[in-house]
Amino acid sequence: MENPVSRLAYLFYRFLENSLQPGERQEFLDLVGREENMEELNLLIDESIREGRVDRKIDRERAGLLFDQIMYKASDKRATPVVSIRRVNYFKWVAAVALMATLSGAYFFFVKDNAARGVAEQKLIPGTQAIVSPGSEKATLTLGNGLVIQLDTARNGTLALQSNAEIVKLDDGTVLYRPGNLPVDKEISFNTIKTPSGGQYQIVLPDGTRVWLNAASALRFPSHFSEKNREVALSGEAYFEVARDPGAPFVVSVGQSAVTVLGTHFNINGYGDEEDLCTTLLEGSVRFSNGATERTLEPGQQARLNRNSSAVSVHKADIDQVMGWKNGFFEFDNIDLAAIMRQISRWYDVDVVYQSIDKNKKLGGGISRKSALPDLLRLLENSGVKTRLEGRTLIVGN
Repeated sequence: MENPVSRLAYLFYRFLENSLQPGERQEFLDLVGREENMEELNLLIDESIREGRVDRKIDRERAGLLFDQIMYKASDKRATPVVSIRRVNYFKWVAAVALMATLSGAYFFFVKDNAARGVAEQKLIPGTQAIVSPGSEKATLTLGNGLVIQLDTARNGTLALQSNAEIVKLDDGTVLYRPGNLPVDKEISFNTIKTPSGGQYQIVLPDGTRVWLNAASALRFPSHFSEKNREVALSGEAYFEVARDPGAPFVVSVGQSAVTVLGTHFNINGYGDEEDLCTTLLEGSVRFSNGATERTLEPGQQARLNRNSSAVSVHKADIDQVMGWKNGFFEFDNIDLAAIMRQISRWYDVDVVYQSIDKNKKLGGGISRKSALPDLLRLLENSGVKTRLEGRTLIVGN
């Protein structure tokens, strides 16, 4: 059996390197929630501060409140949190909050120059409370012959045969197009994988390209690709890891726009209710085009097409925020309330109604996408955004 202190140190540094595996993340949270490990954790935090690994800024009151909440949850006790803010100096708590908040999947929503508020409870209208669960892995696959497969409930193994390809559901839920050894059918049929609000899914296309679909999204693709080009059509949001094939460019169409690549990793946010259509490049090179306008992106850049003006601009991307959904988090950095609520609406499958509130109010923070809706709403209410839930309608404001 491993010594828990040495195991804590091992996991702590894996965390700093952003290399924790899902199982290790929960193990680390469990270890830091034990009172007997507090001394070791303090030493590790001290060292991380000396080495300049922590630079997230947060005020004293909010740091204490958030860390108390995190430690309360980690200790799984209906009592006083394991550690009190008064026992450690302010700067160490800033570091601890930054570390622990990222780890636990929830850090404090804030409004610039807004004083910290007490923890507010979610308001529910009597008799209308609904169980609103976070989204999960669910999607439908519609084949060219009209067959509809509910992927989340389908058994693992072969789902169908199409154009000399075996459509397989793997043990982790991923759908894979596995090529056969027979000649490919000349006739190409088109399939569509679609996620509902509150769903996401992963698929490996016939050429080996891996695609992650966010909630309320759809991808149309052929049963097999031609030798000279690979074309798919997207609505909503998806992350692509394109299989390299210099002889056959991979093209993603989103309305009148297109992204062309040979082999690369990129994200497209093409939701129709967003003001901008955003293409973000993580690795390789892509060409974004809209009519006569073309932009070639470098890793770390984002092309934005303004739907109102049709203007295309290129900016440095906030990769953490863009990729938060794929990595299992809501990540918000000084974005307006309406944009946050659109993400919440898609993931929790709720309708949002505003009442006497500035939808342009800027907020920042984040939370795990596995969190229950009340947990997320409590964080929002800490920054002055009042909410109440009536059935599956989320009312935001007074």
